[in-house]
Formats: sequence, structure tokens, C-alpha cells
Amino acid sequence: MTNGHKSLSAREQEVFDLLVQGLYYREISDRLEISYATVHTHLKHIYKKLRVRSRNQAVAKFFVQGSVR
Repeated sequence: MTNGHKSLSAREQEVFDLLVQGLYYREISDRLEISYATVHTHLKHIYKKLRVRSRNQAVAKFFVQGSVR
């Protein structure tokens, strides 16, 4: 879905794409067949790399920039 942020790993990009689609952490966990805790860890890393503090800020950054690069 996204063009990608060069510092996001492939898995982080998958998690971020699902987040942008509006899925909840549990839904992301089920879809990717990983634990809820792993989703949470990926999202902590994503937020740090994107320099945001929340899901809302990350998604807003995606829509404002057209993609996260």
C-alpha cells in the first residue's frame, strides 16, 4: 500500500500498511500470525522511526505526505 519508509523493515512496513487500513492491533496480529506483543513492539519501532507518538499521528503523517518516505 505505501511506497515505504526507507528505515522501516519489510515486516514493519506490513504492520504499518495494516495500521493505515484501520486494523486494530489484535487484527494485525491475527492477519500476520504474530503475537499481539510483537505487533506492539513493531509499532513502537515504527513510531520512533517516523518521529510520531501515536497511531493517529502516524496515520496522519501517511495521509498528509501521500505516503511515508
